[in-house]
Amino acid sequence: MLRASDRELSAQRSGERTDTEQRVLMEALKLFAAHGFNATSMRMICAAAEANPSSVYYYFGSKRGVLRGVCEFLFEPVQRERAELLAKAMAKSGGSQLDLHEILAAFIGPAIRLARHPRLGRLFNRLAGHLSTDPTPDVRTVIARIHDAAARDFIQAVRKACPDLADERLFIALQCTFGVLLYTQSDPGRIAQLSGLESTHVHPDQLIELVVRYTAGGLQALAASTGGGGTRPE
Repeated sequence: MLRASDRELSAQRSGERTDTEQRVLMEALKLFAAHGFNATSMRMICAAAEANPSSVYYYFGSKRGVLRGVCEFLFEPVQRERAELLAKAMAKSGGSQLDLHEILAAFIGPAIRLARHPRLGRLFNRLAGHLSTDPTPDVRTVIARIHDAAARDFIQAVRKACPDLADERLFIALQCTFGVLLYTQSDPGRIAQLSGLESTHVHPDQLIELVVRYTAGGLQALAASTGGGGTRPE
């Protein structure tokens, strides 16, 4: 059964879903985060949620439908916040060149805030790690539906904020930016182990500021350098 805190989280993020749907989503989230999509069966989900299999299939249709529900529950609030922050940054520019730091903060901030959430953060990080490397068509379809629109809007905003950045360099810079975000939000402890530096548990707001400054610096450095120009965007 769900604890009171889990029920509150489900109610806050799942809208008008029934108690059974909320319970299935929370237990499926825990299982997908622990084992990944392919190693989690519908039987495991039904057992963990103490739900009748017929009702789970009625509400979600399939395991892909359950994953879609989990991703909507977990990621859509992040995407809404990203869209709101990006809209504010674009409105603030007044038609002039966009502020790169604000664009990056609009995309990076919501993910890091969720990653540091006291209850959902650990599950979010583990699930994001699984989903980012899973080639399964069902997983890729769900991820594309949830993430692609926001990612495209972010990329276009970066283009406008860095109009002199050649396409090849923009591509590499975006790969690095996405990689920095994924590794930073997951904080697997590998750097601490290799470097001997202990985690400092930086406050999320400070962490966001540091990551934004770091990624903005890389983008600006590539745009300002003169060697290996490549194709510039129209």
